[in-house]
Amino acid sequence: MGTVQTKCGEPMMKNAITTGGGTAVRQEVWNYNCGEGNFNYMLTFWGVTLEDIKRTDDRGSGVADWDKAR
Repeated sequence: MGTVQTKCGEPMMKNAITTGGGTAVRQEVWNYNCGEGNFNYMLTFWGVTLEDIKRTDDRGSGVADWDKAR
């Protein structure tokens, strides 16, 4: 998670869910705005491990999230 945030900046949205009762595992979904006209991406983490990257059907607007951090 730290490496992704360092390279890509703060995502436009984060959602967190804790599952599993006694052996709780935290799932987080980060949504990145990829800039004007580009498809946005959704990254899914289980614990601190990146498990999935999906392109969404939504298009970004304005400046990409990773450019805002610079």
